Amino acid sequence: MSSGRLVKAILVIAVPFCAACGGGTGTGTGSSGGSGSGSTGATSSGSASSGSSGGSGSGSTGATSSGSASLTGAQSAVVNSGSTVFLSPSQIYVQRSPATCGVVNPPFTDGDLFSLDAVGTSTTTAPWTGIAFDCSRSVAMNLPIALVLGAYQSFPPSGRLEQYAEQRASSPTDSAIQFDFTWGSELSEVDASPLGAATVTVLAFPEQDGDPLTVRFQLHFQDVQSLDETFSGPLVSSYGGCPRP
Repeated sequence: MSSGRLVKAILVIAVPFCAACGGGTGTGTGSSGGSGSGSTGATSSGSASSGSSGGSGSGSTGATSSGSASLTGAQSAVVNSGSTVFLSPSQIYVQRSPATCGVVNPPFTDGDLFSLDAVGTSTTTAPWTGIAFDCSRSVAMNLPIALVLGAYQSFPPSGRLEQYAEQRASSPTDSAIQFDFTWGSELSEVDASPLGAATVTVLAFPEQDGDPLTVRFQLHFQDVQSLDETFSGPLVSSYGGCPRP
């Protein structure tokens, strides 16, 4: 995974993401641009999915969303019970980098690399808060995996970008999972504190274009706040090439 994938996407607003072209630096997140209207208002265990606004859940934590959401179709963001903070994504992107090189939309294999990017509210100044997740098809489903966290890094304003921060993580025994949490220009959109622990669970892999990649993220911040959220988005057509390193 390239560092700051969600941040770099701001600099290539007009260029759609090619997940299989190798070494890609963006996801096209800059073009999502907050097309939704209204606040989702989702509470713990509620959903900010399918473009609904003003929805609420039955959770007990009472966390509320302050962002704008425009999720449509098969995209969904569900706040699980026990979450005290959460990300209200404006878009969720799912891509596949085929293990087979030089073929357009080759058959799915365990060597394929899948990515899910959940981009926070885009009504703030770039860059935006978000989660970038990569994993190979070989990762076991329905198995919580505790990630090994890297250092929290903060970056000053530069060019068109305001200050931001990021923290990366990976699976403990191999590189099958790569994870990146980015704090955008609104550092406290989710929680301004660094991560103290991160666990991910792949709940569903796509078998064809249009199928969902569904991942549960359980993030614990150093100020004892917790994000427990499940993101899902439909796979879009992939292109010929090789997986990103």
